[in-house]
Amino acid sequence: MIIKIVVVGDLNTNCYIVASERTREALIIDPGDDAKKIINAVEAEKLKPVLIVNTHAHPDHIGANLELAKRYGIVAAVGKDDYEQIKAWGSYFEEFAELDIEDLVYERMLKAGDMVEAGELQLKVLGTPGHSRGSICLYGDGILFSGDTLFAGDCGRTDIPGGSESEMETSLAMLMKLPEGTKVYPGHGRSTTIGKEKKLYVKY
Repeated sequence: MIIKIVVVGDLNTNCYIVASERTREALIIDPGDDAKKIINAVEAEKLKPVLIVNTHAHPDHIGANLELAKRYGIVAAVGKDDYEQIKAWGSYFEEFAELDIEDLVYERMLKAGDMVEAGELQLKVLGTPGHSRGSICLYGDGILFSGDTLFAGDCGRTDIPGGSESEMETSLAMLMKLPEGTKVYPGHGRSTTIGKEKKLYVKY
């Protein structure tokens, strides 16, 4: 598995370009902004994007969807429950006030248990509501892309519309059951492991 990290936007969102070493096909996870920066990283490695995946649909994770979709002739996938929240978020996120939802190029609605694929690379969708209703994580080959559910030493905020502290606790409890050696790549900040985070979340 090839993993390239591109930090984008005002909130320093981690965009992950995750690719098959054999076919060079790639997923672009959470392209929040700076499409040209992401394109440069893709083309430096001679990768072939096949799908955009948003771990949730907050503005800092989706901002470059349209430009990348046009560039590579691909579409985007998101948790179904977040797709249904986007219009309601128009009064909370100024970026959504006049948003044309078609510009997000969502053609796949994801749910827990689904798989996203690039060549032989397969990542399983884990439903992890809490930061938003439709938040997901992607898990495979000992690696977790955790979006804004789990950070190094912290978890995502739950005070945004659609967030839930109780659902976040349930989602974190589920993630803490993954193997302790699982490497965690969060939506912001440095990487960590489930083992390290489990020591902090003592209740789990």
